[in-house]
Amino acid sequence: VVYRPTGVGGARPTVVNFHGGGWVQGSPEQSAWLASRVAAGSGAVVISPSYRLAPEHPYPAAVDDTWEALGWIVDRAERLGIDPDRLAVMGDSAGGNLAAVAAQRARDEGGPRLRAQVLIYPAVEMYDKFASELRMPDEPVLSSANMSAFAHLYLGDAYGTTDPKVSPLRAASFADLPPAFILTADHDPLLDNGARYRDALQNAGVQVRYREYASAVHGFLSLPGVVPVAREAAADIVDYVAARVVVRPGPAAS
Repeated sequence: VVYRPTGVGGARPTVVNFHGGGWVQGSPEQSAWLASRVAAGSGAVVISPSYRLAPEHPYPAAVDDTWEALGWIVDRAERLGIDPDRLAVMGDSAGGNLAAVAAQRARDEGGPRLRAQVLIYPAVEMYDKFASELRMPDEPVLSSANMSAFAHLYLGDAYGTTDPKVSPLRAASFADLPPAFILTADHDPLLDNGARYRDALQNAGVQVRYREYASAVHGFLSLPGVVPVAREAAADIVDYVAARVVVRPGPAAS
């Protein structure tokens, strides 16, 4: 699904957005509200590709599909009317996992040089239970039991692998990754996943904007009519994309 801003021309900066759903459910359409808001507010094109879902298509199907989608978009930049030098990835929950993995692969495998990554309550560690999950095992929308079930369904026979393509928090290095905006919710068992990824990036010298939203649950950005802070978070993403992805770098100093 492609969302284009109106009233602008030329090759547009682009955000490739991966939807959430625990790798087993969901579709690009579930991100329509946020994707359209980012496109309209920032002036960037937002492209939300689909990917195969588990358990019918377990790991690495989703990782392979999202990586191939990113390459497909870059290869067809002229046809799509986008600027491949102003490219970012974005994703929520499982989609945040896939966006973080794509950013690491772009660095390690000669992929496009990303301007930013927007990680919305990302699941970056598949096995370890951090303090937020132990403290909040039965929060609305996502529980600790849900998290374990999703991991088993997604990984199938690969359950137990420590490959960073599964748990990007286990990467050997976080240096030279693109700047990140990491959003978390204060009533989300995945809260510490985002906080730990922030720390890993910052310790490697990566610029990170981080915000924990109060009175918010996992998935709150999909519930703008229920969780008031969702609109504030969307506006924060618009501002970040506009500043990091849309604005062209100035001329080099002579």
